[in-house]
Amino acid sequence: MERNTVLWQAAKNIRLIAMDLDGSCLNSSKAVSERTAKVIRKLIQKGVEVVPATGRGFYRLREDVIGVGGIRYVISGNGAIVTDGNTGLHLSEHLIPCRTAASLADELLALRACVYIHQNDGKSTHVVACRDAEVLDHCRREREKGRSEAGPVLRDGLGDFILRAGQDVVKLGAAFWKFDGFSALSERLKTDYPDVRGFRVDSSSMEFVSRRAGKEKALLDLCRHLRIAPEQVCAFGDYENDIGMLRMAGIGVAMGNAAETVKQAADTVTKSNDDEGVAEFCETYILTEQEDEECGRM
Repeated sequence: MERNTVLWQAAKNIRLIAMDLDGSCLNSSKAVSERTAKVIRKLIQKGVEVVPATGRGFYRLREDVIGVGGIRYVISGNGAIVTDGNTGLHLSEHLIPCRTAASLADELLALRACVYIHQNDGKSTHVVACRDAEVLDHCRREREKGRSEAGPVLRDGLGDFILRAGQDVVKLGAAFWKFDGFSALSERLKTDYPDVRGFRVDSSSMEFVSRRAGKEKALLDLCRHLRIAPEQVCAFGDYENDIGMLRMAGIGVAMGNAAETVKQAADTVTKSNDDEGVAEFCETYILTEQEDEECGRM
């Protein structure tokens, strides 16, 4: 990557890097490459806060998904929760109210979507439901890949399950396997669920969080806690739920594999996740000052 002087000057002030995981920091095999892991270690050694900002749950995220020591803060549930990994405390928490989540879950099930929730139980327990047996079998196979702590798999009654649990929900998601659910839900959210925000997370799925949640809002909460200005943040993302975060950061970087709307919202575009775009950008701009100084002393 050829160095852009304006970006390089801005990068000198970066104190926090927020990284989306799926489609950004992780490759298509859902893994952190050796090169990317090495770059994360160098950033941490340099004193930069490296913060995963993901739709995944917090439970064992640092240990099992990233596998790099020294990461303290995690934005999870698409911005619903900010966790201090050293203490286990939630620095901020914006959940979907229990009754709202139950109502929306049942409405999505009635549309024949495959619906899932993340519970706020310390393990990000993943509960899934679908009335379509074929789709439900597919969901069971997908869960074997292990994104979070597995909970019940239901044919129906997710709303009742939520109400019985009596807990507010971290996030709710829906996969539209056999229809266009985006059109069906866009207006309903505005009129019937004003306290919930929904966004695409891939070509056939949406996720829903509290209106008060979002990666950019969680990142601002964390910046206030750490006394870091937004212009001292560099953020990486690839999909619609990352746009707000890229816009608020001093440097917003879209992945080469990102949706076109994400690229338009970003300050620059790096290589794809499979070409280690996060590592490439950080080596070129964030870590290069240190390396240049070392070369100058030789």
